[in-house]
Amino acid sequence: MLNVAQSVALDYYSQQTAALLEETNHHTQVLERKGRLDLSGSKMIRYIGRTLNLKNWISENLYIFDSPDIT
Repeated sequence: MLNVAQSVALDYYSQQTAALLEETNHHTQVLERKGRLDLSGSKMIRYIGRTLNLKNWISENLYIFDSPDIT
């Protein structure tokens, strides 16, 4: 069961990070072409927040599956 749970969690977060990476690639291509980002201040803050939240969710959920033996 532990392996199945880890696999499902990894698959979900793999999809989430792939979507975020695709969006990041789009923004970097726009930055390269135009020399500026097409994101307003509030959209940029939301994008940064979404990125940090995904990082935190991955860390939290994978830590649950890899708990120390003593627990």
